[in-house]
Amino acid sequence: MYSVVALAVGLVAALAAMERGREDTLGWWRVAAGATGALYPYVMDMLLWLLGSGAYLQMQHGFFWALPLAPFHAIAVAAGLRAASGKLFGELFVPVAAGMASTIMLALLTSDGIAPLALLWDGRVGLNVLYDFDALVFGLSALTLVLAGVFYPLRMYVARMGLVCLVLYVLSTAGFAWQARGFGGDYAEEHGLEDSDVVAVPQALSPMNWRVMVTDNQGFVHDTLINLKRDKVLTVKEGDTRAARIDALYRPRRLAVWRVYDRFGRAGEDTAEDRLRVERAWDAWQDTSFAWYGRYAVFDGLVQEPLRGLKATCVQFVDLRYEAARDEEHGVYVVCPKAKGGARVLRPDDGDYEELVGLGVM
Repeated sequence: MYSVVALAVGLVAALAAMERGREDTLGWWRVAAGATGALYPYVMDMLLWLLGSGAYLQMQHGFFWALPLAPFHAIAVAAGLRAASGKLFGELFVPVAAGMASTIMLALLTSDGIAPLALLWDGRVGLNVLYDFDALVFGLSALTLVLAGVFYPLRMYVARMGLVCLVLYVLSTAGFAWQARGFGGDYAEEHGLEDSDVVAVPQALSPMNWRVMVTDNQGFVHDTLINLKRDKVLTVKEGDTRAARIDALYRPRRLAVWRVYDRFGRAGEDTAEDRLRVERAWDAWQDTSFAWYGRYAVFDGLVQEPLRGLKATCVQFVDLRYEAARDEEHGVYVVCPKAKGGARVLRPDDGDYEELVGLGVM
């Protein structure tokens, strides 16, 4: 979830956490506490860039987002604010915790997800309910904050009503996610795709837009873009905005166009040796700290080793979620085998390749 959305929701949560019937002695420090709690995980993640992009990707939405560790992070933030403001620690802790909890829950609801038990378990969980920048979540939160300012004496009640609306919206998008996954399940059953994995990923512009991916037990990924309520294909006209052109890609369910990708190589074009190379590279990737970033990736070509000291052919994968991104390098990963087992994972950066080096803690 984009930090600006998390900030807006965190401020609403901080206002909603006010104690009924008690004078609010924090004043604007409540806003500062909610904002700091909401942004803290993002700020700490960005500091990981100082350790390199590999450390950042490995720990992103990890240590500073883990559920058992969140209270300790909130305590540290509240203690810092107490030193700066002179307010009571207990009063500061509540809005800090509310802002931080809302940020963590929002991330959990996206496809990026979080590592809920970082340091204890390296698994990640993303519920695929909300898009990274959900305009309605941001809009509802911003409207709530405006109304809370207009009706300042009633700001707690306004914020709580805003949270209720946000929860109802999330529940509705969860229902849309269920419909999208059901559509993928029907496709898998109709085409006899046994033991398939069905994923529905929320998309931009509308909560009705979904990307549905069905991965079968042979490594083929069946991918389509649908709109749950649309009954006809949108026509793109000359002069239409980029948003309109993107929205037109999402077709009615009955007119969905499925694209089939071979995760381990384009069938019929690559030799058996190349396919085996791709499969081994994929397996080695899944044993690294960066396996989470390959769950939507497919084979994109063979490349020569971009680093010195290793004479081998590497395998490039591309994340299907970013196939039409303006930045062509976004979502691209290169896996290079090591002579004694394992693999190097690299990402292109301005035409060069940077090796991702993990911290070894997750």
